[in-house]
Amino acid sequence: MRRKKDLAELLIDVKLLRRKLAHSLAKLDKRIESLEALVVQSSSTISAFSARVAKEIDQLENVRKRIYVLDVLLEMLEIRLETVISLGSLVESLRPVVSALKELSKSFPIPMEISPDFDDLVSSLSSVLPSEGGLSFLFKQRPSEETLSILKEAESIANMKIKEGNREPLNS
Repeated sequence: MRRKKDLAELLIDVKLLRRKLAHSLAKLDKRIESLEALVVQSSSTISAFSARVAKEIDQLENVRKRIYVLDVLLEMLEIRLETVISLGSLVESLRPVVSALKELSKSFPIPMEISPDFDDLVSSLSSVLPSEGGLSFLFKQRPSEETLSILKEAESIANMKIKEGNREPLNS
């Protein structure tokens, strides 16, 4: 059986997860750049191939956007964990962010490179929160208004980050 992590360990896990996510995004950006170069090279000769590559680029850009949303949610979680650690009694403030992370993972597959760490983080957070069945009561019902609000806020922040600098690194 896995040992219950304390809040400081969870904070470290979130920071490490954000770094892994930044690494995944850097690899994704390189892939997009190489595909864009390939489209430019082949656009005059093979239009069907260029169209398929352009479609893949669009799909990768969508994945990239979701990674930004995930990073913003993890950043919110990091800030709230730091607050909880500092104040020691605001554990309830974690519930909506964890719920938003769970909602995102339902609608978007978490990248394989971080999926085990992500699942472990959410599971560990469940055990840190006060009873009422851990987080299970949050996920059996529809997401709360606050959860949906946090998810929308994360998406708008991610969109702003993408617009500010199309290739902006995470953790900034």
